[in-house]
Amino acid sequence: MIDEKAETLVAPPEGKRMRRRPTKGRPGARRLLRALAIAGAVVLALVARVVVGSAMELDHGDAAMAGGDPEGARMHWRRSAAWYAPANPYDDRALERLETMAIEAEGAGSIDDAVLAWRAIRSAVVGTRGLTTPHADWLARANEKLATLMLQQEQAPMDSDLSDSELRSSYASQLADPPGPALGGAFLALFGFLLWVGAAFRMSQRAFDADDRFDRRVGFAHLGAIALGLVLFATGLTLA
Repeated sequence: MIDEKAETLVAPPEGKRMRRRPTKGRPGARRLLRALAIAGAVVLALVARVVVGSAMELDHGDAAMAGGDPEGARMHWRRSAAWYAPANPYDDRALERLETMAIEAEGAGSIDDAVLAWRAIRSAVVGTRGLTTPHADWLARANEKLATLMLQQEQAPMDSDLSDSELRSSYASQLADPPGPALGGAFLALFGFLLWVGAAFRMSQRAFDADDRFDRRVGFAHLGAIALGLVLFATGLTLA
């Protein structure tokens, strides 16, 4: 300790030690934890939006079917199945309802309606493709059924010279090569993804001071960018 009235340093009394103020955690570690927490919250919000959207479309489809509107039911169930997220139970239920619709239509001799239901399944699954194809087993089953059922529909004059086996092989080949996503929608989804991820990371670095106090002006600006990125991401996925 320092004796302000003395000209020399005075050692602390024997048996006592100088107390040090506790140091806070490293700023880099705190920033990393904030970034992970913000990213996790955004991902959870996105998954929740997908699950809620799938559940709502499933309910709309059930209501349409109960009201005697199978076309509306088919449309809403297809949308429900297209809202894919891991562990989402509602897209599976929507696919099962569409399959039941297709089987019942085929049993009643309505081949066109059966084809439409299987096409709805195929469209929903194809729309969820990315690096992998969720529900690939559903896609394979839909392609198989469509190749068979389309033989029972009225054929185009240009196919009149083909045998059933040749025609079915042609259908199967076309169904196995679905069109890729629209480039505009894919780029929009990618831009939205990079925007919300970048804004979330930047907010974790800039919206908190050294004492972890939240700067509202900076933070709300970044939250707005995150929200915009999520909207663009969801819109791009829809258009793709």
